[in-house]
Amino acid sequence: MKISAVSFVFNEEDCIERALKNIHGKVDEILLIDMDSSDRTAEIAYAYTKNIIRKPHLVCGDQYKEMLAYHAKGDWLLWFYPDETFNDKFMAEIGKLTDSDLFDAYALMRHEYRDEIRLMPHGTNESPNYQNRLHRKGEGIFYTELVHAELHGRARSCPLPDDYWMEHHKTNDAQEFDNYRTYIELKHLLFKYRNTKIDPYKTFCDSYRQIIHDSEAKNLDGSRLIHPAEEFFWIWWKFKNEKRITCNQFKERFGIEYSEFLEKNKS
Repeated sequence: MKISAVSFVFNEEDCIERALKNIHGKVDEILLIDMDSSDRTAEIAYAYTKNIIRKPHLVCGDQYKEMLAYHAKGDWLLWFYPDETFNDKFMAEIGKLTDSDLFDAYALMRHEYRDEIRLMPHGTNESPNYQNRLHRKGEGIFYTELVHAELHGRARSCPLPDDYWMEHHKTNDAQEFDNYRTYIELKHLLFKYRNTKIDPYKTFCDSYRQIIHDSEAKNLDGSRLIHPAEEFFWIWWKFKNEKRITCNQFKERFGIEYSEFLEKNKS
């Protein structure tokens, strides 16, 4: 079975080479949509694949998923993002997985990193974070324009054991941009569909916010500072130009211990 690795990219010169090295030579095709990058993203990618389609930049590149699936030549699609890599065991056995007739899709546990600090326990059996990234092309699967939306349609999906995993590396600054982008896309979808089609996106937002809260456990030992825009997610614009603060500064400003704030906002 042939495998096409597919992704959409925009100004990813700082991380795209690591992602491409991770999959290069282990799949039959790498297909990218470059969303009109203004940096060296396309130049770097061209050393690994000539299959690069240039398209206009969109706030949410997931809207190009159907185009990627259409142009991919493989029997299976491996979805990857420039700030992600797959572990060696998964890449070594990807051919065996796609040769099996038992499943149409495989989900991996995703390990989250911020400024190279692992966010725990997210992405463990205690707090699973499975991502369907490898699936048979077609088979009634379709995509939505939601940010990093899961697969839709009918597919026999297999959550792989935890010795298969993927890593998601972001900086704090990039994470803060994603927080703002998520809010903007929610407003766009509300305008476009009102309340008729956005329940999956609301579920995504709630999950996303929980990841942020879980990651802030690192603040309790001083290894990561707090940004108010992350904590007060739905009014992020009030804090978008502010700097990160310590736990003590959080208490001084908001009148509550940070650990107590996290406990009250779990729901």
